Amino acid sequence: MPDGLADRLRDMRRLRQRVDELADLFEDTVTGLVSYPVAKGLAEPMLKADLRRLISKLWTRAQQVIDSHGRDAGVLNRALVGDPELNETHSAMLEMLVSGGIMRECYREADALWREIALGLNALDPRFGEPLIAIIDLKRALLDRLAMNGWHHDPPPHTFQDMIEAAGLEATT
Repeated sequence: MPDGLADRLRDMRRLRQRVDELADLFEDTVTGLVSYPVAKGLAEPMLKADLRRLISKLWTRAQQVIDSHGRDAGVLNRALVGDPELNETHSAMLEMLVSGGIMRECYREADALWREIALGLNALDPRFGEPLIAIIDLKRALLDRLAMNGWHHDPPPHTFQDMIEAAGLEATT
């Protein structure tokens, strides 16, 4: 194994985690997880009180939705994503994170980490570095797409039934 490869792989995991937490902000927050951007917002004195109120409102409403829809993952996902109150509250939370500079700061940190990893991978033997650069470039593309889309992420459907519905088709048995 080339010198420095283990460090680059560890950094790649950090990049993946950072970008995924930006992409999964709605899903993580409504399911009770405190993601990196939310934690940064809660640490910000000017945001923390209002952000706590919004998060509490999100968690309370999410629990109501979960309690009323059972435990089927596909049904729950559609119910959470389709709930107007959750979407409205999440939009307010996201706007707070954007206007407070938190999302811009998270972007800058992920960008700096991507650049650091790319430099380290370029210094490796191309047999190792080049394939790994392609992988981090995919995360970079997701990061840029999120930023261009106002930090909204529409992941692919979670179940086969979701895919059928998203395509506007009807399932046959």
